[in-house]
Amino acid sequence: MGNVDSDQKQQYSVGEFSRLCGVPKDTLLYYDRIGLLKPSRNPSNSYRSYSFDQLFEVSFLQQLKATGASLADIKAYESDPSIDRLETIVNESQARLDIKLAQLARAQEALRQSKILVDDYKSHSVDQLFFKEIPERRYAVSNLPFSAADNGSRFPVQLHQLMETCTQAGATFRLLLSEALFPDALAAGDWHASRATLRISSGPHIDEEFLAPAGTYASFNTERTYQQMPETYHQIAHLLKHQGLEPHGPIFQTAVSPLCEPGQAFPMHFTVLVEQ
Repeated sequence: MGNVDSDQKQQYSVGEFSRLCGVPKDTLLYYDRIGLLKPSRNPSNSYRSYSFDQLFEVSFLQQLKATGASLADIKAYESDPSIDRLETIVNESQARLDIKLAQLARAQEALRQSKILVDDYKSHSVDQLFFKEIPERRYAVSNLPFSAADNGSRFPVQLHQLMETCTQAGATFRLLLSEALFPDALAAGDWHASRATLRISSGPHIDEEFLAPAGTYASFNTERTYQQMPETYHQIAHLLKHQGLEPHGPIFQTAVSPLCEPGQAFPMHFTVLVEQ
């Protein structure tokens, strides 16, 4: 016990204290400048000197900092170390962390879906049907289809309207360039009458929503221009009929990589339910 008392009375230079507590020397000097962790000064040479007790102070400071609390909040707490102020700091840090975790979860889901698109495109031949099981999905769908004269010009407008609708309703969505040709247009052979769609990740239901059921989907990869989209829908319908399959819902199209010059072909992925 005598040794502990002796240690507790010992003073440490900035370098010694830095090594002891694991906090960089520059950080300790910064804390000193802003009045957060003040060392004593040797009257003979004005060198900084830290006490053993300040190890507990810097440890608690680093703990609060690790929660995401700002140095200003920590400094305010040190001036008034009440349990109520500490509770406020902890709750605010938890709220910030929850937001970050939600952002990371959305980023992880977007990465997962992008990887599925890329893997599907690279692992299957283009212009041939293949089949896969797809879980239930939610889509926001534009009210009005395109027309032959639109040539894709209305797509950005419709997509923007869907984004606003989802945002106002509090529904989160995946921002991918996608559209769908619904059964009424398929039956009529109106290959230009596709509608803008937006994949809903979570949140409340909206009026302009379509629920794509889980089941076996015929999939089709190709590289075409946007102007070739109608004939691509026609080709997929012909391939399904040739194999004795009937579409049980819309044909969805998603741009795998839409970054291209106007009129240039780009990779696209199509899916349509064939067995529920």
